[in-house]
Amino acid sequence: MLNQNPLPWYTPPSIPFLESHLNSDHVVLDVGSGNSTLWYAKQTKFVHAIETEVNWYEEIKNNQPNNVQLDFKTRAGIIEALTNPIMDYNVISIDPMERESSMGDTVTSRKCMLDLAVNNFDNVDVYVLDNWGEKYWFHDIHDFTGDQMKEYYPKLKDYVVYDFLQGGWMGLGTRLLIKA
Repeated sequence: MLNQNPLPWYTPPSIPFLESHLNSDHVVLDVGSGNSTLWYAKQTKFVHAIETEVNWYEEIKNNQPNNVQLDFKTRAGIIEALTNPIMDYNVISIDPMERESSMGDTVTSRKCMLDLAVNNFDNVDVYVLDNWGEKYWFHDIHDFTGDQMKEYYPKLKDYVVYDFLQGGWMGLGTRLLIKA
């Protein structure tokens, strides 16, 4: 549910740390809208949020601030947005639910989305990967250390990897990659 003082559904210790790395000039791509979309809208210049589930899309749409562009997209629409970006993003958050969307397709894996984001964007200061460590969502990279991740994605060599792991969280927690 949304609330009046929204916080993203990331592991709690990651939120103030992430906030300290955001600024009012940042443009955010939030794949998987929700409280994170509303929270980013208060912290940054602009948020482009993508949602695949119609009921959640309507919930966010009814609470959408002026600096948010909310798009309802299918799996193919997410792939298109990550392949052919409509703007430069400084922050990319990948946190869609892996479920059947109301359009009847299955949302693609977060690893595939991360592959596309890393390969198609050049000015990203922060990547946010929620539910990090979940094999179903991150496939063959779910157990990578920060160094292994930077080896797998050479474009991330200048990033520092921060893990905010918490028992009981889906996956292991939230992983932040912040450009040094």
